[in-house]
Amino acid sequence: MPALLSVVVASLIVGYFVLMPGDYRSLGWPSATSVVGASNFYFLWNTGYFDQAADLLPLLHTWSLGVEEQFYLVWPIVLVTIAGLSRKAFLPTVLALFAIIISSFAAAYILVAEDPQAAFYLPYTRAWELALGALLVFAPKLSGKWAQVTAPLGLALIVGSALVLTSSDPFPGMNALAPCLGAVLLIWPSQKTSAIAHALSVEALRQIGLASYSLYLWHWPVLVFYRHYNLGEMPSGLEVALLLAVSIGLAFLSLRFIEAPFRRMRLRNVRAVTVGATASCVVAVSGFALAAADGVPSRLDTTFRAMESREVMWSWDCPDVGVLGDLGKVCVFGEDWEASTDRIFLWGDSHAIHFVPVLNAVLKPGQSAVLFHACPASMGGSYHRNRRDLPTYRAECIESREKALGFIENTPNITTVVLASLWQAGYLAQDWAQESQSDPGTAFYNALSETLDAVRFPDPKLFWSPISHRFHSIR
Repeated sequence: MPALLSVVVASLIVGYFVLMPGDYRSLGWPSATSVVGASNFYFLWNTGYFDQAADLLPLLHTWSLGVEEQFYLVWPIVLVTIAGLSRKAFLPTVLALFAIIISSFAAAYILVAEDPQAAFYLPYTRAWELALGALLVFAPKLSGKWAQVTAPLGLALIVGSALVLTSSDPFPGMNALAPCLGAVLLIWPSQKTSAIAHALSVEALRQIGLASYSLYLWHWPVLVFYRHYNLGEMPSGLEVALLLAVSIGLAFLSLRFIEAPFRRMRLRNVRAVTVGATASCVVAVSGFALAAADGVPSRLDTTFRAMESREVMWSWDCPDVGVLGDLGKVCVFGEDWEASTDRIFLWGDSHAIHFVPVLNAVLKPGQSAVLFHACPASMGGSYHRNRRDLPTYRAECIESREKALGFIENTPNITTVVLASLWQAGYLAQDWAQESQSDPGTAFYNALSETLDAVRFPDPKLFWSPISHRFHSIR
């Protein structure tokens, strides 16, 4: 618990300086629920199954600690109950473990197909994984040739699962069986009877094992905060190595100055519980307060607050709705369009609208901008979509694309073009009408490339703005 509290507190402090209000607000509830062992329920009810927004939550990894704590709360009660009902507790305990493993695995297998998010986060669909480890306490010792077989097989199952499974595969359920059995087979033999176990017990790996809990706690916040600093981009190979080194360093510092001292403390039970409960309450209340304070937007300059605010984004009124050439009615903002010598063309679908208040806030004197939103900029060229729900969609996209490209070509002083759309809709669409394309991803790539090439003829600065299905900073 002390190590977890230190990571949560550090995340709250770093988040104050790094995160936008929407993201900082989203850190509040996980901070509060993680210290009481319930963050898995928070993520179950507030995130998608492996969605992109969840990837940028600094405390997402604490869900597994919640599942563990919930298991360890129930399992001692089961043991005490068995001991009270029978003098010989060995067989009833083993039978209870098998009952947990079978029922929990069955629940995971069924639920992963019906509700994968619930199957991922709920404790009763994960209990079998922990019960497998508990079963080893009652398993006979392995030695000789069996030890030499089980350990390599277990390692192969773990490594193979890591190489084969992806985030798109259903999990847990059947896909969790191989890595869990691999872990059991790997740790079943003793160090003296397994060559692999002996190799894994060398001093360097043993030290990493001692710090593994702290390493688990630190690695995810380090990665996520770096991604926030890097505008959501995934780190390069070199950056991953540096982030891993930072995580390992923090893990050993945590082990040396937090975990080890608390393990050596000779506090009376009542005092220890009081100190731990008080610290947990303080952190939990801080998390609740952060969520209630809406991410403390007062930290930011007023301009940035307006750029980040969802209310500003949706309630922002266009200062000038005018008619520009063949575009028809469009939103014009910034300096007077006719007098401007530095013009910006924002082009996309309805998702491009949320860029308008942001762009308006950063326009320089003399700059003017226009929003033209219809179809995504990738639609309407040689590649198009035939949407059954919108029979006129194809014709409308062809027309809007011709209007946009014609306007860019024939309008002087357009120095910047910004393309902004819900790109995922095009990338995942199955209704592309292009005979030579066998998959939607290739069709989308070629369609967007065609648009990018077409926009370059006036030689403006071109920005392609990706928009996630779930906004990261704006919620």
